[in-house]
Amino acid sequence: MKYTQSYLNKNRGVYDRHTGKTVKSVVSPPSVLKNFKFWAYDPKMGEGITDAEEAPYRLANTHDLINYHEEDLHVLSKNQIQTNEKYEICAKSWTGAIANVLAGKLVVNSVPDCREDVAGGASR
Repeated sequence: MKYTQSYLNKNRGVYDRHTGKTVKSVVSPPSVLKNFKFWAYDPKMGEGITDAEEAPYRLANTHDLINYHEEDLHVLSKNQIQTNEKYEICAKSWTGAIANVLAGKLVVNSVPDCREDVAGGASR
């Protein structure tokens, strides 16, 4: 299963006034969810999973949503995330993160650590 990738682009001639270094910006990958099937929360890994005909993608944390193309975020926002009822709160934090990114609030809060521990319960 692939992880989403983004690309760093150096903005020549644009410098950070505090550090003096060249500003880099993240370039969104092209839309990867053309033939979207579903998306789900994986409690074992604490990751989001999107499945499209092209390939399934794993999102290690909600910060990875910023790297998605806006078109893909709209696709995800229109579809309910699939998960076990026990982990519904964790899964909903992913949908909240999408809403924040789409609203222009690009600072995405971390997802609570809801991965299953060895005994099968949620770790805290």
